[in-house]
Amino acid sequence: MEEDATMPLTLEERARHVPLKAAIDYLAAVCDGARRRDGAGFSGVDVRLGHWLARLPLDAWPDAVFERAWRLAQKYARQLQEAGMDPAALPRPSAARGRHHLAFHPSGEGFMVLFPYNAALIAALRRAFPQARFRQDPVKHFFLPRDPNPGSALLRWARIYEFTLGPGVQAALERPDSKERTE
Repeated sequence: MEEDATMPLTLEERARHVPLKAAIDYLAAVCDGARRRDGAGFSGVDVRLGHWLARLPLDAWPDAVFERAWRLAQKYARQLQEAGMDPAALPRPSAARGRHHLAFHPSGEGFMVLFPYNAALIAALRRAFPQARFRQDPVKHFFLPRDPNPGSALLRWARIYEFTLGPGVQAALERPDSKERTE
């Protein structure tokens, strides 16, 4: 069942975003208020929001700011990666779910990994699956061949990054020796 984006976040749901809070806190700690162009912390347009989020405890964040905080972490991915954090692994707030899909390629020769442009997520995909290739037909996507079948590794990756699975994809990945397309 899909989560209702209008329901307030529970304490459990907020707890999932502790790493997001840590990322925002880190950026605020290295930020000089955008006085210099030093590539550290927030840029001028994000200073107020970033520092406000850093001052507030996570349980005081309004539900509406989780998506904005997540976008800040993606925007400043390079800085966070240099600090040893993986912004692509941060769970996206529930209101924004459903934009990442894993489906069969129409050719039947592999899988389509579809998501809006996100440099950190692309890097995570390429680290996990160097054989992934960007294609534009029938739509912009990353292609993973079925041979060799990426199997459970792709399923785990899709769960970590909250991808929805197209019909038959889970069954096909759980049986890596099968070439059949099950729908």
